[in-house]
Amino acid sequence: MKYLTDMQKIREATLHDLGPLISLFRQSEEIHSLGRPDLFAIAEQEEVSQTLTSFISKPEVINLVLEIDGQVRAYLRYRISTFPNVSFLKRKGQKRCYVEEIIVERSTRRLGLGKTLLNHLEQEMKKREVDFIHLHVFSFNQNAQALYQSLGYESITLEFGKTLS
Repeated sequence: MKYLTDMQKIREATLHDLGPLISLFRQSEEIHSLGRPDLFAIAEQEEVSQTLTSFISKPEVINLVLEIDGQVRAYLRYRISTFPNVSFLKRKGQKRCYVEEIIVERSTRRLGLGKTLLNHLEQEMKKREVDFIHLHVFSFNQNAQALYQSLGYESITLEFGKTLS
């Protein structure tokens, strides 16, 4: 657990956080379903609860929450793995961190909470001798892209998709 200010702290999520995490996931679902309604929909609450329970229960998945005054306001999920042993990769066998999800509560966006979580993650990864963090962002999420770029993250791939129906 890390205290950032008297009012803010970052800690690992627990099953006791399901209520506020479901609310955060609902907000994320809204962004995604508006950005790509052909790919995303609002899930049933029970399905979201089961998904979050699965994430929190997996020891290889680290789930962080950022609290302000005891209220969960942001969430970050990541895992650490190693680069595959592929001949042309310079980092083969080295540890890497993959950020699977980052969500900031709508009412607290643009207050630096995403930046705070990512800065915290970077410090933790340095302690664990992980020297590469990567994440995924959808093309419609311009605000997230601006955040990542402001922190020095660079676009390293483009992903394409096609619906066959």
